[in-house]
Amino acid sequence: MIDNEKIRQEIIDFVGDKWLKRMKEWLETKKTVFPLIFEDGCPISMNLHLGMMIRNHIREMFPEIDEEMNYVQYEDYIYYMCCDIVKNYKK
Repeated sequence: MIDNEKIRQEIIDFVGDKWLKRMKEWLETKKTVFPLIFEDGCPISMNLHLGMMIRNHIREMFPEIDEEMNYVQYEDYIYYMCCDIVKNYKK
């Protein structure tokens, strides 16, 4: 069984304050926690850069997730969990 609170805390600990602040800013300005951003004219997919890193880490820490949901469901689960985390982030 998936323990949502443990996963939530693991994401918070893994990402850290710097990225949580950035994700909160993106959610407020770009309406997503993993936007496509441009640095010096080069596109950077934060979904690939940050989102995939979070998803891979959580799957490694909580292998039971693979038994509970397929990968598409898992991607949505992590995305909406991250949205909820940053909406409630106070720092």
